Amino acid sequence: MVFILRELAKEDGSFLERCSLHPDAIGRKRKYIAKTTGELYPDRPDLREYHEELSGGWLVMTNLSNNRKRNIIQIAAEVAGLTLGKDLIVQL
Repeated sequence: MVFILRELAKEDGSFLERCSLHPDAIGRKRKYIAKTTGELYPDRPDLREYHEELSGGWLVMTNLSNNRKRNIIQIAAEVAGLTLGKDLIVQL
């Protein structure tokens, strides 16, 4: 997931911001892609170390189920205009 986000962000400077704004990239209380660890884990400061840095100061949470990681990859493909399984093939 992290590799895909980083690679797609190389091609488009607004990619991560657009991903962060996607309705499916926002949980009930937290964002999966954000600028601060507080946005990633607002109610769980003990989990804030579980993130990876992306380009442009963006962060992605890593304390996620494989299903949620697949969802984020799907969001990334959609935002990038790619078809998951055709243009972007991923095995988890």
